[in-house]
Amino acid sequence: MKLLLLCLCLVCFHSALRAQDNCSLFVRVVTPQGAEERDLPITVEERDGRKSQKRYERGGVVFCDLGILPVTITVGHPGCNQVVIRDVPLRWGERRMISVTYDFESCMDGRPRRVACKMLFRFVDSERKVINGARLEMEVPYKKTYEADQFGRILVENIPYDGEFRGISTASGYDPVALQHRCTQQERDVEQYVTMNEARQ
Repeated sequence: MKLLLLCLCLVCFHSALRAQDNCSLFVRVVTPQGAEERDLPITVEERDGRKSQKRYERGGVVFCDLGILPVTITVGHPGCNQVVIRDVPLRWGERRMISVTYDFESCMDGRPRRVACKMLFRFVDSERKVINGARLEMEVPYKKTYEADQFGRILVENIPYDGEFRGISTASGYDPVALQHRCTQQERDVEQYVTMNEARQ
């Protein structure tokens, strides 16, 4: 019985080592001051377009299901010093260690980190002409009515991260358009054209 248990332990240990060996990429992110960042998006893209994404945690993140071809690593938020490392080579059974310096704080201009999204909607007709009489009735995450400016623009703010925006846009002589968008840290600022079709008589 003891011999059987020993064999089972050896098999489990060998399987654990093999699983660890298959984790071929380790990414660590630090600030210019050497401190570790937190809660950043880390995306690894393989040659065939397949993407793996994780949130950064202290101590680093490990990717275990990659192939043997070079990958592209993207660290950080779009529009804020995002770091892209291309053609990172991988080897089967070896762990590639990548250390990235990412400066997020310089984007903040001394302000606290944003915890909400901004969305700018541009209302146009089927010929891309501005509709300056558009209105937006926001229903989620809170109720509020917006009116477009002379350039057909409406700015919606304070949509919380991982929260959803929903609303209905209307304009005289046009069919209503339902709008929906989810706020993520990857897309903190969004610009979207909203095409409104003329209402049938």
